[in-house]
Amino acid sequence: MALNAIFQTAISLNKLYKVNRKAVNPGEAEQLRTSLYINSGKVNVYGYNGASEPSSLSDMTLNSENEGVFGTVPFSTIPTYIAVEQNDGTTTELVVSGLDVNEIEDIS
Repeated sequence: MALNAIFQTAISLNKLYKVNRKAVNPGEAEQLRTSLYINSGKVNVYGYNGASEPSSLSDMTLNSENEGVFGTVPFSTIPTYIAVEQNDGTTTELVVSGLDVNEIEDIS
């Protein structure tokens, strides 16, 4: 099944992404709830809201509720930057919904 280009974006592990919240159309509000889909395995989702761009995962925050997540995970807070690393198993597909993300660079 193909991604819906209006509100879904495939992302990759170990990449830094700048995040912008997408505008929500009234008829699509529920469908555009912000979330991350992880097809298998478990991942850690790092966030960053600092004044400058982070250069490594150690510059970012890993909250306990974002460690070892799997399935479809809603965003309760939307940071300025996100990065995802493998925690356990093998993840082959990551999809963000309801957010506009731009890949910046590899990060570790």
